[in-house]
Amino acid sequence: MPLTLKVVVSALIIKDDTILLVQNKKNPKVGCYGFPGGVVKGANPLESLIKQVLDDTSCKFEGAFFTYNYREETFPVATLFFVGTVKGKPHKAGANISDVTFVAIEEARKMDLAHDHNLILEQYVATR
Repeated sequence: MPLTLKVVVSALIIKDDTILLVQNKKNPKVGCYGFPGGVVKGANPLESLIKQVLDDTSCKFEGAFFTYNYREETFPVATLFFVGTVKGKPHKAGANISDVTFVAIEEARKMDLAHDHNLILEQYVATR
């Protein structure tokens, strides 16, 4: 039986020369930092991302589509990445998040980020 593709959304939240990272409490990358986001619920990926960022950080995301990536883990995943900002001061809000912090982009590039986030961060840096 073929596995169903999951559509995921992630936010590159930029403030000056920093990027917002969240530390996940859930598998597959427990304790790893990455971009806020999650599985798309509903028909509109951007609306799903706005809700996920609000749930994780208590802030409203404003942004636009940046790129996408396909990967296979235990199931096929297509991630839609958006770049933008948030209104408010981000803080840990979601039950699945253990930390929320802005990190210098150059420092984040040296980290082992969740999933394919290092690849996407490098693509973002190349477009600045």
